[in-house]
Amino acid sequence: MKKYLLMLGLAALAPVADAQMNASVYFQQLPTPPANVCENDCTRVYDEQLSNVLSVLGADLAARKKEVNDLMKNNKEQARETMMKNSGMNLTPEQIQQMKQGSKNMTQEQKMKFANELMQKHANISMEEAMTLKEDSQNKDSAALKGWAMAYATEQMADLPADNSKAEARQLEMKGMADLTREMSDLQTRLMREGSKHTILLDSLQSDADEEWFSLLEKIEPYQAAIDSIYALRARDPERQHNEDQSKADFERVEYLKAAIHELRFAYCPVLTQRYITILNGLFAYLPTTFALNDRVDELNSEIVFRQTGIRLPPSAIGISALQAVKEYASLLGKTQRFRLVAHREIDNKGEIGL
Repeated sequence: MKKYLLMLGLAALAPVADAQMNASVYFQQLPTPPANVCENDCTRVYDEQLSNVLSVLGADLAARKKEVNDLMKNNKEQARETMMKNSGMNLTPEQIQQMKQGSKNMTQEQKMKFANELMQKHANISMEEAMTLKEDSQNKDSAALKGWAMAYATEQMADLPADNSKAEARQLEMKGMADLTREMSDLQTRLMREGSKHTILLDSLQSDADEEWFSLLEKIEPYQAAIDSIYALRARDPERQHNEDQSKADFERVEYLKAAIHELRFAYCPVLTQRYITILNGLFAYLPTTFALNDRVDELNSEIVFRQTGIRLPPSAIGISALQAVKEYASLLGKTQRFRLVAHREIDNKGEIGL
């Protein structure tokens, strides 16, 4: 559990540029989604503004991540020793050295012997008994499992009077960690539950967009087939190619068919894009309400890492979760034209449809 929490802490504390800012500042600098993106191709200013914010935000996150990672890397020996101390295992100098060296230079026999020593000492169970216990668990042998659990609990209780003050201090320490992890888990669950509403909307939109895309291809197919037929007829009939009236009729027919295809492709954009903008507007209202919660998660995570490793993470570690959320929202802002297949329906298409 402790190893999991530490890994969770290091993963969550990913990402500070020279001028670090909080999530609210970056969020306020983001542009609002452009209007009429299906018809209006003039988004240069919008794209530049969004790109500038993402550039600074990305550098900030990268610098924060490096600062945290460098700190943990430079203090890994201290972290390892503190974690072993906090584990409550009274290891011999030889065992400590083995754990420091890791398992790379150990044979399989040495690994099993080392693991067996630790389990015998700290859980009063051998590797062979542990494997039997695993088989009982897989075979759902509840009687065997219950018997071992009761025996182990009895032995642990028998050890308590030997150093009751130390046991009470350990219980208080564990209670504090339990409260920290519980609060962090509750906050993360809350954030995921509320954020999932917008994720579901995005997934639903993409699913509908895929269906509309295949439907669009089916609608376009007969028009494209008619165009291909005209080209084929002209290729097989030289007289048709040199007949001015026929060539004019073929040209007008192809122009009409390609204009129809253009109209179908243009129609793919408005409804889907409006749904996407609505989702972005919902995120725009929701995201600022998460900044304080995300900062609290970072604070709890930092405290958990400190208790486990003895290493106090830098102040820049607080705020990373909120910044990451802003970065993800900014990435969504960069996809406002994701459903735009063609330009405005009234554009001059003669250059692309001429014979």
